[in-house]
Amino acid sequence: MGLTNTIDAVKGRDPWAAGEVCVYKNLLNGRWSITAVKGSDNRGLLLGYADEIGLVGARMVVKESRRQAIAAGAFREVCAWVIGKLADPHLSDPRRVTFRPHDRALFFDVATGEDITAADAVLFDSHSQMWI
Repeated sequence: MGLTNTIDAVKGRDPWAAGEVCVYKNLLNGRWSITAVKGSDNRGLLLGYADEIGLVGARMVVKESRRQAIAAGAFREVCAWVIGKLADPHLSDPRRVTFRPHDRALFFDVATGEDITAADAVLFDSHSQMWI
């Protein structure tokens, strides 16, 4: 399983130079948002958007207070994201992973229900699905 890894970068910002990045689903435009975490002067800033993107050395993060507010009916906001290094990984036996703030506090494997907190590689596809 591969992807195109084409990023529409914010002018003057290079997502590939950022070191670690944070990826989350943008609920307004339906694309994956990419922000800088480490290794860049743009730390915390939006670097760009992608329909498909890949990360290696990934860890899943959930802001529990935000998740609980959403589960209680608060307006949707970013409460979960994946941190890692941009790459073009290929998954030989992909497993679909999702996050449902109303149901669970962690990312989980759709087929098995297993909680997922980290992965060697993650693919975010153009159908809003995440694979490890």
